Amino acid sequence: MWICKDCKNVFDECYRDYETHGLDTPPYEKILRCPHCLICNPAFAYKCENCNDYTDRVIDGYCEDCAKELMQSFKEQITRMFPNSKDRHFLLYNALCEQDWGLV
Repeated sequence: MWICKDCKNVFDECYRDYETHGLDTPPYEKILRCPHCLICNPAFAYKCENCNDYTDRVIDGYCEDCAKELMQSFKEQITRMFPNSKDRHFLLYNALCEQDWGLV
């Protein structure tokens, strides 16, 4: 599966286009395009394990929105389990600062 980074459509096969660069004979440059908008910005599509939406980027199997939601839930659970504790700060730092979630 493929996904267009511009129009966000998901498709099975890219439209194949060739750029000759003024040459009369091959080799020509092969260009992969979105079959919906014809922009050459397709990417391999990954399916989110949580919401089943397709995206061009996953974080541990989750789309960006689901991963942020999961990490926010993790932060809230750790905060409840370790109120005012150095352990809480250590756990949150290691879990959240490795990725730029904007939650710390």
